[in-house]
Amino acid sequence: MFGNLKKLLSLRNYIYGHLNFLNTIKALNKTNIYLGFLLGTLTLVFEGLGVSILVPLLSFIQVEGDIEKFKESSILCLYLYNFLDIFGIKINTLLLTCIAVIFIILRQILNFFNMILIQKITAGIHKKVNLEMFSCLMKSSYNFMNELNTGKFINATDIEPSMIAMTMKSYFTFYTNILTMLIYITVLALTAFVPTLIGVLFLVLVIFITGSKYAIRTKRIGENLVELRSKYRDLITERFLGWQTIKTFDTVDKETSKLLVVQNSLYENSVNVTRVSATAQLVYVSVSTTLILLILNVLISKLNFDATKIVIFGIAFMRLTPTFKVFQHNVNRLVELLPSYVFCAKIYKTAHKLTTKDEGNITNLNLNKEMKFKNVYFKYKEDQKNILTNLSFTVKVGKINAISGPSGSGKSTIVSLLSKVLTANKGKIFFDNYEINNIKEKCIREMITYIPQDPFLFNDSILRNITYGSKNISKKNIWNALALVKMDHFVSLLPKKLDTKVGLLGKSLSGGQRQRLILARAILKNSEILILDEATSAVDTKTDDIIQKSLKTINKKNKKITIILISHRVFSFINADHIIEIKNGKVVYEGNPSKYKREFK
Repeated sequence: MFGNLKKLLSLRNYIYGHLNFLNTIKALNKTNIYLGFLLGTLTLVFEGLGVSILVPLLSFIQVEGDIEKFKESSILCLYLYNFLDIFGIKINTLLLTCIAVIFIILRQILNFFNMILIQKITAGIHKKVNLEMFSCLMKSSYNFMNELNTGKFINATDIEPSMIAMTMKSYFTFYTNILTMLIYITVLALTAFVPTLIGVLFLVLVIFITGSKYAIRTKRIGENLVELRSKYRDLITERFLGWQTIKTFDTVDKETSKLLVVQNSLYENSVNVTRVSATAQLVYVSVSTTLILLILNVLISKLNFDATKIVIFGIAFMRLTPTFKVFQHNVNRLVELLPSYVFCAKIYKTAHKLTTKDEGNITNLNLNKEMKFKNVYFKYKEDQKNILTNLSFTVKVGKINAISGPSGSGKSTIVSLLSKVLTANKGKIFFDNYEINNIKEKCIREMITYIPQDPFLFNDSILRNITYGSKNISKKNIWNALALVKMDHFVSLLPKKLDTKVGLLGKSLSGGQRQRLILARAILKNSEILILDEATSAVDTKTDDIIQKSLKTINKKNKKITIILISHRVFSFINADHIIEIKNGKVVYEGNPSKYKREFK
């Protein structure tokens, strides 16, 4: 018992941690929280007064208005008579009834506002935790995001924040449970002190004997549920994205079996949580009901309680018993919810710690000459070999630059270094004469538009997709951009034209159409640097030719724009002005395209 009690008391560290986490991410509105506790207190005070006034009311009816007998009937009656006598108010049935009605109405009004306030607090915490977790994760390091699976990302930014918010709601419930118990114990004590003392001590003992054991079990199950929710969402997201592969390989039944294993674990743990709670309530309700009946028998047979006191005692005790039950249930619920904060806090702390601090101070930059890599070394992890080794080359501003090389040679790493997503372990990168670490990330990101190998489109309209990242774009410019990538005719024939939804990840379009819409987005952003990372590797020759011609046209129309083509296909460099060949993280060629074609035929 004492071992379990010690473990139960150690849960306060969880509560402190939970509140500290919410305070760290500025999710606590302390004014609203204090107001919530105040309204909860006043609500229960008036509830207690509403029950307490029944003693004088029933006593007054029983003594048929005899004031002396009324004063002698109970301590509450005496206190009420003396209080009203100060103001010269005479007691009567109507007065006592009006007081009871006022207390009940005030209780309901306060409870109404308190319920709304608590919901606002809970929803506000949910919203804040959601946004803070999303923002922190998205700003974290490349390595951290690469290792974070989709299930954990979804859990950390959606599912567990709701549990964290519900934990705060549980605190309010916990507080009102304790206050309700104190108020009704007070009413009971004023009615029958000794039986109340014995009964309450016995119920508290039952709670701690059973509750501590069940709370520890609930904590373990709660931790399991957090991990299982993360695992299931990871599996289901992955299979949604790969549904076509699964159907093609006819492995739907096999994949369903994998999900069934996790779902069975979720099912078993969810049932176990309910089983623990139900067992605790079974023990408690059985014991408490027996206790009430025994006490009532003692009150009637041994202490000769009158009918009024028995009714009041019964009402208060019957109200107190479910409160004890709810208290026990709430302890289990609180223990079940607290692991969610641990999950989010751990991810938040790691993500925040691995966020690269932007120490740049240059907020505006106009490129005129070149971008230069000088003796750059890079590796993703300390125990891995270098991806880039002593890398030095120049990207010419206002030209079409091509970076070639086999898969794994470090081409995409160069893009990430150039856009400040990654930081070089050694060496320097210059934008003209300005070292990249001295330039603000925001400045660099505004200068660069990146088109990846797998074009990413939102589940939204064509208009919203191609204007993503741009401001105040006219319809004329939008259609001009579509014309440059040879998509204007296709879009104009669609029933909803620019308002046509492209589906999740643009699945309603072909690969080439998606790629050209991404290029139109890049044109509209009007960035100084346009990077295409293997952007044409998955499209047919005709689409590749359209994109190459579009790039040439863009370069001719805007002499200041710098285009960087990343590809292993030599054909993609037909219009390049400057070529860099990378192998094993080193430059093996840099220079004129015609000479490159002769040397690498």
